[in-house]
Amino acid sequence: MARVDVDLGDHLPSSVDISMVRGTVPTGGNCPSTENFGGLPRERCSRTPEGYRIAVVPMQSGGERYVLQRPDGITLELLLYNGIMSGEGAGMTFTASRPGAPGTADLWQHVVRSPLWDTRVAVRIAQDGAERASAAQR
Repeated sequence: MARVDVDLGDHLPSSVDISMVRGTVPTGGNCPSTENFGGLPRERCSRTPEGYRIAVVPMQSGGERYVLQRPDGITLELLLYNGIMSGEGAGMTFTASRPGAPGTADLWQHVVRSPLWDTRVAVRIAQDGAERASAAQR
């Protein structure tokens, strides 16, 4: 998982937690027949015409949680806080900076549906990284 702080131009910073995994649950068919989808109630899940399964739910902290399962098996989760998260573990603190999650539902649904999210690396990039690591060890 990664955490980034965003300012969408309104000068009210917010933290966004991003996690992405490949192929954790079957992607065929409608929303899962199990009780939960990505830890969210099944009734929050909807299937889009493009084959995505998406769930959006408010968080107790005042933000929103987006879980998107793509037809290619990638599951992407965004936690949109209505303020800044800092620290780790028991020392984590939260400072609210806005009344709700940053941006609009349309913006974040576009973000999670982007094909730029991927767990694969181009062969050329991997080879370049290996060559740089080898050169750094010399």
